[in-house]
Amino acid sequence: KGEIDWKVLGKTKVIDINTKDADGMDLVYQKPEFPAAVKALDNTKIRIKGYMFPLDSDERQSQFLFGPFPLNCPFQYHVSPALVIEAHTAKDFSIKFSYDPMTIEGTLELVPEDKDLSTFYRLKDVKLIKE
Repeated sequence: KGEIDWKVLGKTKVIDINTKDADGMDLVYQKPEFPAAVKALDNTKIRIKGYMFPLDSDERQSQFLFGPFPLNCPFQYHVSPALVIEAHTAKDFSIKFSYDPMTIEGTLELVPEDKDLSTFYRLKDVKLIKE
């Protein structure tokens, strides 16, 4: 209840970028084209249900990926970047890793271009609402 649906974020268009960096090396990444419904969520508090993808081997996570599907590969989360949120808990707070679905809440930040990780969304000050 009160959660946004992944289908809203999934409407973000994925644009493939193939260019060169300052040293002339190939640079390949993806960037978003946000629809109006997603733009309206920028810098707002949202609640969303999904699954944690840990970024380190600790039992508790303060930074992790979050998506609509459970893990199926321990090395890469195999979904479109339009369906992955980079989640960051508040300072000195962490959430215990679980394979089970969970609901989290935080402030959504839209990322218009991330040449390193192709991140489209960041959720800041994340709190666990329910497991």
